[in-house]
Amino acid sequence: MSGLVMMPSGIAMGILNPVAGKLYDRIGGRPLALLGFAIMTFEAVLLVTIMNTHTAAAMRTGVPEAAASAIGVQASFSTVAIVCAVCLVASLFVRDRGRRLGQQR
Repeated sequence: MSGLVMMPSGIAMGILNPVAGKLYDRIGGRPLALLGFAIMTFEAVLLVTIMNTHTAAAMRTGVPEAAASAIGVQASFSTVAIVCAVCLVASLFVRDRGRRLGQQR
């Protein structure tokens, strides 16, 4: 079952990887990374909005299983979002540190 859930992302990557490679050769990595971060930020905001709405609706139903599932999914998404934010901040610090080291030489 989990393979069927993951299959669409694998197919999308197989189709889009050659396109991304050509774009990387043409415009470089930085604009693609910025575009990717912008898309991920938009999707995260959209998902948080949807999850908050569904969690509140699940809590109002009075069905404990629905509320537990909604809270579990929301907690999982929060953990993933925190990890992505830490990675983004770390990459910005590493980039800034590399620039400063390059200027000292």
